Amino acid sequence: MERAVILSENGVLPNPLPTTGVQPTIVSTAATTLRESERSLILRTLEEVRWVIGGPKGAATKLGLKRTTLIHKMQKLGIYRPGIPSRRDGMDRAVQGPSWLPQS
Repeated sequence: MERAVILSENGVLPNPLPTTGVQPTIVSTAATTLRESERSLILRTLEEVRWVIGGPKGAATKLGLKRTTLIHKMQKLGIYRPGIPSRRDGMDRAVQGPSWLPQS
């Protein structure tokens, strides 16, 4: 502060900020709620890293989250890797038994 006063001209401090107009803010209307925005960001990141969740180049690192936190958020938001059956599907089959057994 003292240095700024010494370098000032007639007691007026210089403004180091650029005087050009305000930067335009990009507003996405696709996602309207925080939940939808978070879901969209996670899905986009997962697709970019080919659904790798952990590791130094995984989605969790890119999002600044712990791996377990990202997994929890994915479950909470209903995000599952496409083409892979969920655990619930597997549990239903386990309860029903193998397909070659007669169903009651």
